[in-house]
Parts: sequence; C-alpha cells; structure tokens
Amino acid sequence: MKLASFATAPGQAKRIGVALESGNERALVDLTAAYASYLWDLNRNHAAAEIARAQIPADMCDLIALGPRRFELPKQAVEYVQNCLGRGHSVEELVDQGLVFKTTAVHFLPVVPRPGKVICAGTNYRSHAAESAGGRVPDAPEHPVAFAKFPSVLIGHEEEINYPSGPGRQLDYEGELALVIGDSCRGVSRDQALDFVVGYTIFNDVSVRDIQFDEMKRGMLLLGKNFDGCGPLGPYLVTSDEVPDPQALQLRTRVNGAMRQEASTSDLIFGCDQLVEYWSKVTLEPGDVIATGTPSGVGIFMDPPAQYLLKPGDVVEVEIDGLGLLRNRVAKPSSPAGRP
Repeated sequence: MKLASFATAPGQAKRIGVALESGNERALVDLTAAYASYLWDLNRNHAAAEIARAQIPADMCDLIALGPRRFELPKQAVEYVQNCLGRGHSVEELVDQGLVFKTTAVHFLPVVPRPGKVICAGTNYRSHAAESAGGRVPDAPEHPVAFAKFPSVLIGHEEEINYPSGPGRQLDYEGELALVIGDSCRGVSRDQALDFVVGYTIFNDVSVRDIQFDEMKRGMLLLGKNFDGCGPLGPYLVTSDEVPDPQALQLRTRVNGAMRQEASTSDLIFGCDQLVEYWSKVTLEPGDVIATGTPSGVGIFMDPPAQYLLKPGDVVEVEIDGLGLLRNRVAKPSSPAGRP
C-alpha cells in the first residue's frame, strides 16, 4: 500500500489515505470514511462512523503502533472502495460521498507528521563522499555517522520550503530515501533489521550550508539542518512488502526541471539494514524515520555554487522509483523573529 497523511485544507484535522489509481484519476481513499461505509453496508450499524474512528487512527504513528495487524482494516477499506468501482460507481461519486479525495484537492502533510525521532545519515553515498572530499574517494568509515532533524521542521508534498532570512544564505537540496520504523526495537542484528521497517518514503534534507559549515568548524551540527520548513517528507509511505530491495532503487532530484542528482541506492556505504542495526543502540519506536543520506550533485559542490543553490521560487522534485515524487517550492525569505 501507498499511504499518505493529509488534510482537506491547511489547519484541518489529520487523515490517513491510501493511493488509488483508476484510469487517469489520482486519488486517496479516506480510510476512516471508507471503513465506516463498509461497516454500514455490512450490518447497518448506526455507530459505524464512531467504530471506524476508534479502530483506524488518523495519525500515522498511531496506525503504525498498532503492530502486525495494523493494515488489516485499512485493506478492508480499500477493497470496499475498489468493489464500489467494480460495481460501476465512478470516482466522482465516491468523492461526493466523502470516501475518496482527489490528490489535487487535498493538503498533503509530512507522511509521518510527528515522528519521535528523525535520524539522518551523513555522507552515506560513495559518490557524495567523493565530491565532499574534492574528488578523492575516502576510505569507508567503520560506523555510520548521523545528525538529528527535529520533527517540527518536517513539511508535506507541495508545501513551501522555508528560505531563512539573513545575508549570504546558502540553501541546498539533498534528495534521500528514508525508512520508517514499524515496531519498537533495540540492539537488533543486521539480518533482523529490515523486519522492523514498516515502509519507505522520500525525504529532502534541505540544508542551510553557510550555517552548517560554520557549525561543523566547531565540531557540531544543529541549526544548519533544522530551520522550520526545511524537511519535506512524503508524499507516500510505501509498505515494505512493495519494496523487495531498498538497495536497488533509482533516485533523481530535479530543480526547475533540471536534473541535479541521479543515483542508485546500491551506492549507499551503509545499507538500510546496517543503519537500523547501528542506530538501534538506542530504542527505535514506531514511526521513527531514518534518512539514508544523499548522493552526489548537491548545489554547494557544483561550480559555481551560487548558480546551483536554491533561490526563492525554485521548485525541487525528488523522485524514487516505486515510491513517488516529492515536490516543493522555495518560499520567499522568512521573518527572523516573531510568530511563524
């Protein structure tokens, strides 16, 4: 399944949907509404809507935390909608009934809106390690390195990337594969690691390089990776059963339609299983996100960097085969103080 977190409009209640493709239509099945309709058709239960809300959470972390049976009821809801289409109902009819929403009419949220942890692998593609070292291929490190991204910086598909105010800003993109933890784990072995991954999604580790590099001179990294609105995540969480090999995916990043990054996840220094194994030294919980790093082609290492770094109005697209396409526009510079 391809799950999404969405709202009918900015500021409205969270919902969980499943991607539905019918002909040229692109839509989301509203899991709670569809399951309520299924229960009503099944036994005319007047408490169907209340039961559906109780049994299918509206928050992705809560759904994931249900454990091994987390997708049983969502699958019934999707099958119900597919059966309606098979009986001759149109997508438009299901939209009118509130069971389905067209993707052009929803507000996408970060696919995991508030994960407990966002762990971002640093310098984890061989190609990116080489460009960071001026073309020299460095020796492989013994262990992964990472930094934390605050959950509050995450934004959804088609939301605007924040352009922080201040002189000399160097805003950059980093297209990445991210995995989402399904079950609590600690100290797992590499051969068990992917059993604890519920699915995969797309991440753009937007970075403020001037601040990042200044921090790194002092042996730390925090603010340069954690400005509000600098963490697009989504649009879909594709369940692990539909991603047989996360190390065989093609990733592409485009800015205003121009290709900037193109690589296979086979170039990862530490694969998804190794990252889960290593970072499970701390307890990983349902909904935690681990971003796997970015390949070569980031703006700061292009020549000249100023020509390739992000500017207000730029549109960044990160696409991974089988996972979808994450698109975000860069907003105008934000206010440095006051209310967001």
